[in-house]
Amino acid sequence: MARSKALFAALLASAEALRLPPMTHSIATRRAALSYSAAALTGLLPPLTAVAADKGYLTLSEYQAIKQQEKKDEALYGLFEALRTRASQTGEFDKLASGDDIMKVSKLALAWESDIRKDVLDKASKSLTGADQAAGNALSKKVLEDLKQLDTLAKAGNKDGVPDASKSLRGHVLEFVELEPQKLKDKFGVDDL
Repeated sequence: MARSKALFAALLASAEALRLPPMTHSIATRRAALSYSAAALTGLLPPLTAVAADKGYLTLSEYQAIKQQEKKDEALYGLFEALRTRASQTGEFDKLASGDDIMKVSKLALAWESDIRKDVLDKASKSLTGADQAAGNALSKKVLEDLKQLDTLAKAGNKDGVPDASKSLRGHVLEFVELEPQKLKDKFGVDDL
């Protein structure tokens, strides 16, 4: 019943938008009406209508709460996207170890600790809930241990141990990425990576 009312309203709005003379309404109003009607016809009504279904409208505070949650979701998605990218960059440790200055491995491990583990991974972990948050915290500790191991290997001059340690680091970062909430995967469509 509610869906048919919404569909009827969308069709009415699009019909009204098409009939209005150009001098009385702005193009933006028409575009909004046409966009809404297209969404209604394809079944892609925005989630705002679900909130307003019981009373037929949204209050300003409800609208702001929805927008604030969308902003948080986008920021959290950005953290997981950064971690996906960083996981592929762990091969840099191997390249540095095969070069002349193995101490660059130590510098990179310290940079990872401050820039990636603390600023990205831990921040993403705090946004998780329940068992996922506990798993995220445990993986953060494993990443820290991997980085300490890379630092120790570099200081000892052990080039041969770096590839295994970087592989372990990559694995733990990818495990953490798997904790990305399903709602983000559904919303941003990055479930296949």
